[in-house]
Amino acid sequence: MSSDQKPESWGYGLTWMITIALIAMVSIGVVKLRATAIHSSEHLKAEKEKATTLKKEMLAAQTKETEAKIAAEKKAAAEAAKPPAASPEDIAMGKTLYATCAACHGPEGTGSLNPMAIKAPNIAGAPAWYTALQIANMKHGIRGAAGDMEAMMMRPMVMNLTDKQIKQVSVYLESLKPADPKHTLKGDAAKGKALYITCVACHGDKGQGNNLPAILAPPVNNLPDWYIVSQLKKFKGKLRGAHPKDLNGMKMAPMAMLLPNEQAMIDVAEYIKSLSK
Repeated sequence: MSSDQKPESWGYGLTWMITIALIAMVSIGVVKLRATAIHSSEHLKAEKEKATTLKKEMLAAQTKETEAKIAAEKKAAAEAAKPPAASPEDIAMGKTLYATCAACHGPEGTGSLNPMAIKAPNIAGAPAWYTALQIANMKHGIRGAAGDMEAMMMRPMVMNLTDKQIKQVSVYLESLKPADPKHTLKGDAAKGKALYITCVACHGDKGQGNNLPAILAPPVNNLPDWYIVSQLKKFKGKLRGAHPKDLNGMKMAPMAMLLPNEQAMIDVAEYIKSLSK
């Protein structure tokens, strides 16, 4: 048989060698591509983790900075809310001016339950800012709506006080040693504790009050129970907190409305009594 009729055996071998070489080249290429892809994937994952860590660190730093800023603002607000220190002269003049108040509130601001006089709460040690605000409200008719007999009787007692004199009486009362309140009621402190939850935001968990400008809530943990109930009734009955200029009273009015009846008020007062012990 002639050579042009049948390929030589070496031709088959060359063909297979070329085929194997091509397969090997493709395989090597696939392996390299796979290795490159794995490396790229790992690199991308590492970069992503690095970016996530950096983002978390930046967020933590921003949070810390924000918290520090808020704390500084609160501290500044608290400092700004503090009244200037009262001078001995102001306290001495306040004591003189207080003489007209002693008949009801007692010579030392201890309050009175004398049936021959007005029932008056203890006011010794009361924050000057709150006392001054209430005196000014009574003087200008902001507190003392028709039906609020106690406040209406207070008004003529303070009508002639100047702003400076109001401050002097207030700082004098703040300088006095707080007196134990004279209680007359008995309620359920456990029920009162549950009801007091709505009061915590302003008056504090211990009834200590809050003098920040945005809140301005007086301490209630040293008030007589009968007085607490009396004022809650007035807020609920719109005898307090209804005047458009009584901004603080307007905050209290809707809170008092949450108490369904007098017994609930007595229970709240009973719980508040426990906060001073």
